[in-house]
Amino acid sequence: ATGLLTGFLHSQERRTGGRNDERGTQITNKISAYSVFSVSSVAKKIAAACLIILLTGCGNEQSAQTEHSPQAAGSAAMTTIHDGKALFDLYCLACHDAGPGHPGTQRLQERVGEAQAALLARDNLPPDYIKLVVREGFKLMPPFRPSEITDTQLDVLAAYVAGEAQ
Repeated sequence: ATGLLTGFLHSQERRTGGRNDERGTQITNKISAYSVFSVSSVAKKIAAACLIILLTGCGNEQSAQTEHSPQAAGSAAMTTIHDGKALFDLYCLACHDAGPGHPGTQRLQERVGEAQAALLARDNLPPDYIKLVVREGFKLMPPFRPSEITDTQLDVLAAYVAGEAQ
């Protein structure tokens, strides 16, 4: 990098001919100082990008993707999870678990009261209603497409939440 930088600076000096700008500062000095700063910043960014690329290429790509990507975990779950509790834990628990800090439960508490705020504590949710809300979404709850939760998994999940299958 030093050789490239030196070559660049010398070419800049030849190109500018050592002229002065309006304040009398020699142009080559400005270019040299700016070029050293720019090249070192660019070199650092390139080195960091190369390091990231090298590190992400290490290891088993499939296991790394499954461990760190919710989408990858969801894709793997689509073919392997057919248990209502496991599906609820994967897709619903973060928002609909009992207790504070779960936005779905907190919102339902305002609407239906504390006793039936957590989905699994409710006794008035038919499976068809659960399936409709999961597919269409409701207010702040996003919809889940069949590519995220299959129809078969949705049937199992709805039965679990409705209390028909434990």
